[in-house]
Amino acid sequence: MGPLYKTAVYILYAIFTIYVVWFNKKLHIKAIGLDNKVFAFGLCVTLIIITIILNVENILPIKEDNDKLKEAARKGFIALLIAMFARLDLVLSPCYLVFIFVFLESKKWL
Repeated sequence: MGPLYKTAVYILYAIFTIYVVWFNKKLHIKAIGLDNKVFAFGLCVTLIIITIILNVENILPIKEDNDKLKEAARKGFIALLIAMFARLDLVLSPCYLVFIFVFLESKKWL
């Protein structure tokens, strides 16, 4: 599958999830937890670290360790999204997220 196909699937999933959140009127700063400065700071630091890991070509000198680190960052990001969905009381979105991610991105995820 090409990168355009993967991007389209992720965009459709994001639109669907945002629609569900917007329709249920759950999109509030307090519902997400961003009113807590410590949580918001930790979330920003975590997202910056994950972004750096995924975008830098060789963080570690050994290729196998580098691949493990990138896979761990991807799984950590998925876990973060699932936790945010749980805060918003979304039940089916994490299931769809894991299904799409495993189908499109990973050969052996678990």
